[in-house]
Amino acid sequence: MRLSPRTIHIWTGRFSSLISQGAYCTSTLSSDEIDRASKFVFERDREKFVAGRYILRTLLASYLGENPESVQFDYNEFGKPVLSGIARFIFNVSHAEDLLCIAIAHADPGLQMPRIGVDVEFIDRDIPFSDVAESHFSPEEVHVLRQYEDKRRPFFRCWTRKEAYIKAHGEGVSYGLDVFGVSLAEEDRSAVEFDRTNDRRDWLIYSWEEYDSYFGALAVDGSRDNIEHRKLEEQVHLLVS
Repeated sequence: MRLSPRTIHIWTGRFSSLISQGAYCTSTLSSDEIDRASKFVFERDREKFVAGRYILRTLLASYLGENPESVQFDYNEFGKPVLSGIARFIFNVSHAEDLLCIAIAHADPGLQMPRIGVDVEFIDRDIPFSDVAESHFSPEEVHVLRQYEDKRRPFFRCWTRKEAYIKAHGEGVSYGLDVFGVSLAEEDRSAVEFDRTNDRRDWLIYSWEEYDSYFGALAVDGSRDNIEHRKLEEQVHLLVS
C-alpha cells in the first residue's frame, strides 16, 4: 500500500459487512490480544475486537510490507497503541456501534513527526445535548451550541472534533475537554480555535458524515493536509486473501 508523506488515509467500514466477508481471524493476533478478546462478556463485542485488530494489523502490514503477525505494538501510559521500534507510520483507531475507522499517516523523517487522532460517533437522538455540553464543552462552545434550535448535529460535530484532538495528544480525557475550543460550524475543515494549555502547533480538523448515522473527525498537526477517505469494504478481498 502506497502512502505519500503529506497524505493521511482514513479507512472506514461496517463491522457487520467486514466480518461477513471474512475479515475475522485470530491467527494474526498476539497472545495478549487473544487474552483481551477472551474477556469480553458479549460475543458481538468480542467479534468486533478481533475483527478490528485483524483489520488494523493487516492494513498496517500492507503499508509496511510485512506479515500481519509480525506487526508489534507498544502502548503509552494512557493505553494508546503505537508501532514498536522506529515507527514508519502512525495511526489511530476509533469505532462506534457498527462503524470502524482507522487513520494512517507516514512518519517521514524529513518532516515533523505528526500527531493524529480520529473519532467516530453514532448520532444518538436521546442524548441530553445541553446537559452534556455544560459538563464537557468549553464555555465558548456551550454559548454557540445554545444558538442552534436543533442541537443534534452541531453537538456531535463538536464532540467528535474534541475527541479527535485529545486523542491526537495521546492523553484521552485527562487532557481536559473544556480547556480548548473547536468550531461547531458545518464545514469539512476547521482549526482549533484556542487551547489554554498553550499548545502552539497548527492543527487541522477534518470532519465528515458516514452512512447518515455517524459523525467523524480527524485532528492532525503539521503540514499534512491531503486527506484521502477510503472504504474498507472495497479492499476486504485484499485483507483476507
